[in-house]
Amino acid sequence: MKKLLLLFLASVLAIIIDGWPLEKRDPHSILMAVLNSEKTFITKNDHDVLLKNYIIGDVYFDVSYVTNPSDYSFVDFDNDGADELVVRISDNWRNYLILRCDGLDVYGYETGIRAMQNLKKDGSFKGSSGADVAHYCRMTFKRNSYTIECEAVKDDLSKVYELHGEVCTVEEIDEFIRGWNAKENVEWLSYKDSLN
Repeated sequence: MKKLLLLFLASVLAIIIDGWPLEKRDPHSILMAVLNSEKTFITKNDHDVLLKNYIIGDVYFDVSYVTNPSDYSFVDFDNDGADELVVRISDNWRNYLILRCDGLDVYGYETGIRAMQNLKKDGSFKGSSGADVAHYCRMTFKRNSYTIECEAVKDDLSKVYELHGEVCTVEEIDEFIRGWNAKENVEWLSYKDSLN
């Protein structure tokens, strides 16, 4: 009987919270409202836009298209204790849109081709600028911009190997990469399943 009562109370609370205005919701709920195009987010050009109306641009090929989310995940990129929402865009280049709460405002940040691969639960990711070049990175945010900070670089083409901004040996970088590869990848959730 107690379990039934607890289940009933939890259901009532979920219904009440779902009806609360956005300003009374937690950051995850606010980010999900943006994902479901119920709330706007602020672009790098300071425009408010719904996700369903957002045009994502490809910085390398100078093309743009309507955003078509395929899946998403919550991850704390900058280790500040607050998750960002990363949305994988379904296209040939696998762009990403990262959504971050700042109070009630949500800011959106795009990443381009190969900028974010193998995203880990700790917020680190691999970026690549070619077949023989890999960067192991983290991301930090300002109001409507972001910075990618490299923890490690392995450039076999130019024979450049760095850990935390310092030159290292190929053995040291390979050891770092083995440890990084062992980290747990984020779990991607289907965008279609998130829709109301």
